[in-house]
Amino acid sequence: MLSNVASLPIDESEVKTADGRWLARTGGSANTIARASEDGGQTIIKGSRLAGNVVLDYNIIPEVKLTASYGMVRNQNRLRDYAKILTLYDQSDHDLVAGRNEFNTLKIGYVTDMQQNANLLANYSQKFNNHSISVLAGFTAEWFDVMNDGISTRNFLTDDIYSVSAGTTDPTFWGHQRNSFRLVSGLPGVQGFVQLQRQIPA
Repeated sequence: MLSNVASLPIDESEVKTADGRWLARTGGSANTIARASEDGGQTIIKGSRLAGNVVLDYNIIPEVKLTASYGMVRNQNRLRDYAKILTLYDQSDHDLVAGRNEFNTLKIGYVTDMQQNANLLANYSQKFNNHSISVLAGFTAEWFDVMNDGISTRNFLTDDIYSVSAGTTDPTFWGHQRNSFRLVSGLPGVQGFVQLQRQIPA
């Protein structure tokens, strides 16, 4: 995804030379289009989602019905971002190097989140002649967990192998964080929640 789109040059000659060399912006700033191009590398995001819900009703006696339910949504995403060594040339002198990143780098990240909810409700209903009464009581709980971690390395000998083990520097781990949220409610109107956040050692 491109950023600072409003500031991008309109004239193609300000972005790339006729022989295919990328140009730095005026003042030597980065060329966002070059970085987003195939010459700059590639970013691949893959994701999956699993969702389900189950409901069970049971009549203890004719007047009282128990309802239990459980629902879950799980998302998992994987990011692979590979940045090639990119050389940018001066706007006025196309033979003068204006900037060049020192290393090619690979970043791989994983994000998993899961949202769950469970309910246990009891419904009492009774008819008296032309009148009826209904009482609902029970508990509901929700919890949400998200975990993210990643690894990066750099200085690849070739741009054709997107593997952490192909880098010549020691991998760097980042993330390793887990956030949790808990909410428990009771009918009619008692509730509380707990929010947790912790770092997971590498």
